[in-house]
Amino acid sequence: MLLMQVLLRKPRIFILNDVGREQAVEFKSGIVLFYLIAINAFTFVLFGRDKWLAQNHRWRIRERNLLLVSLLGGAVGGLISMHVLRHKTRRILFRWGLPLMVFVQGFALFHSFGDAASS
Repeated sequence: MLLMQVLLRKPRIFILNDVGREQAVEFKSGIVLFYLIAINAFTFVLFGRDKWLAQNHRWRIRERNLLLVSLLGGAVGGLISMHVLRHKTRRILFRWGLPLMVFVQGFALFHSFGDAASS
């Protein structure tokens, strides 16, 4: 019941606009927000698992799979895990690709799903 209430209401997040003022972004549906939280948490765990596999000299998760999950919406989780876990920080594709994905996903999210309203 509580999950349905969360998914059906219109959640808001607050961001700073180009002038430095807070701006509310209201999602059309909580499902989008739930998906983004889930995919980013999954990406963080996946990067952590890959780091653990590397430290224990086991078969690793392919880089293209890590990048694919990041591309599907988990770029923020991948970027956070890169810095928190210090994993894949030397790889140019990850060092430049993940911040670019975060920017593109944020831009697309803001312009596709959000209603910008001054708060």
